[in-house]
Parts: sequence; C-alpha cells; structure tokens
Amino acid sequence: MALPETPLRSTEWALVRAVIGPFRRRTLWVFALVVLDTVLAGLGIGMVFPVFQALIDPGHDSALFNQLIPSLQTLTPDNRLMAVAITTVVVFGLKAFIAMLSTVSTHSFLQNLRFYWVERIGEYYLYGAHRRVSGKKPGNF
Repeated sequence: MALPETPLRSTEWALVRAVIGPFRRRTLWVFALVVLDTVLAGLGIGMVFPVFQALIDPGHDSALFNQLIPSLQTLTPDNRLMAVAITTVVVFGLKAFIAMLSTVSTHSFLQNLRFYWVERIGEYYLYGAHRRVSGKKPGNF
C-alpha cells in the first residue's frame, strides 16, 4: 500500500537534491555499486555446494546444467571440478573487487561531498553581509 504524496515528501526530496548538489550522477554510480555489492554478498559457499555436487557426481543428470553448459557433459568429473573451482575463484574474486570498489567509491564520494559543503559554508560566511552573518549563532543559517 503506497503512501499518499504529501508536500513534506516533496520537500524531503528537494532537500536530498540540494544536499547532493552537483554529485547526482556520481550518487547513482555509488548507489549502483552498493546494491551490486549487496547482491554479490549473497553468494556464499552454501550456494556453491549444490553446484559442486551436481557437477562431480557422474550419475547426476541435471537438466539445468545440460541446457546451460552442454560442454560440461563431455568433461571428466575431475575436469568438471576444476572448471567449477576456477569459476568459484573468479566469482569470489569479482565479489571482493566489487566490495573494495564500492568501499573506495563511497569513501571518495563522501569526502568530496563533505569538501563541497565546507566550501559552501565558508563562502557563505566569507562573502556574506556582515550584519547577516554576525547576527546569527554559529551553526544556524
């Protein structure tokens, strides 16, 4: 059940857009990386065990593997195990790389956003009218 759109919600979105400032495109990139990292975090060793069993057991006839990767049927169980092991290492390596890229991108994004807002606040005080700036308590705009 969707909540009705209220003026407060549109005000919140306007505030988010103002806070993000000129970093809208980068925000989407960081968000996409965080979502991809979360999805890849779900790939655990528990998801790999059934694949190992289906590939190692020569008597196991998996229609999914026969249709997706028909060349696996021609391999010996040892070669199938090696193929799965290499694929698992690649997937977990990709998972670690995406996690690292997500962390570095998020940190860099937050630093740039912080510098942007410190610069804007500094300009407000530096170039603001003396009467307006001196009449405000620190931290209030």
